[in-house]
Amino acid sequence: MKDFIDAILEADRKTPGKQRHTAHRIHQRLKAELPGSDVSESTVRRYVRLRRRELGWAAREAFVPQSYA
Repeated sequence: MKDFIDAILEADRKTPGKQRHTAHRIHQRLKAELPGSDVSESTVRRYVRLRRRELGWAAREAFVPQSYA
């Protein structure tokens, strides 16, 4: 099951941001393509969040331009 999710996330690296799988969509695909898997959506969400952090996707820096008079 982890290999299946990792394969989806690896394929998503090459796609534009708007076309990437959400954790909800990954859970739907798991249920459809691997009927024997009995995993909750929250578990999939947690794993996807962890993997995205490991891959460096979750870290975004925010900059606020400052101007002084």
